[in-house]
Amino acid sequence: MPRRFAAFVILISSLAMSGCLSSLLPRGKSLTAAPWDSYDQAYAAFARIEVGVTTEAELETLEFGDDNPTNVRVLNYTDVITRFIPSPAIAKEDLDPGILRCIEARNACKVFEYDVRKLDKKRYGNFLLDFFYFERNEEVRGWSVNALFLILDEVVVYKLWKGQPNILEYHHERNPLGPLQGAGPTRVQDAMF
Repeated sequence: MPRRFAAFVILISSLAMSGCLSSLLPRGKSLTAAPWDSYDQAYAAFARIEVGVTTEAELETLEFGDDNPTNVRVLNYTDVITRFIPSPAIAKEDLDPGILRCIEARNACKVFEYDVRKLDKKRYGNFLLDFFYFERNEEVRGWSVNALFLILDEVVVYKLWKGQPNILEYHHERNPLGPLQGAGPTRVQDAMF
């Protein structure tokens, strides 16, 4: 039995050194339910919305309707106040007319905010170092969108867009003690009780 185990360890070590085990590292996706496959598609739909013209029903056809609760947050006029008038230094007169109308209309104003993210996560590097938690490397690619709509009398009175068309992040975590890195006073206390 010890010979088989030693042969297994040698096989795994040689595969790890040759890079064959890198495909065993975890991969993942982080997706928010959305009808768009890319940032450009989402922005094209947003660009078709005209303030003072587009109706709430037309938002549905552009995939910005409130039927999908997984990616829409329903806000109220107090959220609009805290977002657009964060300090007394900003006067109400400086705000967009659509925002002012929404604040003045109070609960008659509907506010929808969309947060959409599509991210691909991929770990890379040495399998054994990753497996034993000595060193972990991760690459994150994707895009994100945030769109805000103020609707009064079933017509869009204000729209706001922000987003990241190309997200590229690298995460590197190094733990010199590997799996023992977190074995500090907390784990000792847990073991005692």
